[in-house]
Amino acid sequence: MNLDDEKQHLAKADIDIEQARARIVRQRELVDELRRDGHETEMAVNLLITLQGTLNAMIEHRRLIAARIEQLERDEKRPS
Repeated sequence: MNLDDEKQHLAKADIDIEQARARIVRQRELVDELRRDGHETEMAVNLLITLQGTLNAMIEHRRLIAARIEQLERDEKRPS
């Protein structure tokens, strides 16, 4: 992978993370609504936990991409 490709991956990761955060907010709202209305929430809570775990994995993946970009940028600055 080259630097430009990694930067594109980083931009995509940022978008994916923002979308995941929005889904988590919505899922929390749904859990609250279910509780308020007296419905069972186990499956909704399990989904929320899964979404949060997925977000954590996305954040870690983004961190790895950013580290790779830093490495590539350092490599480009080294004299040949």
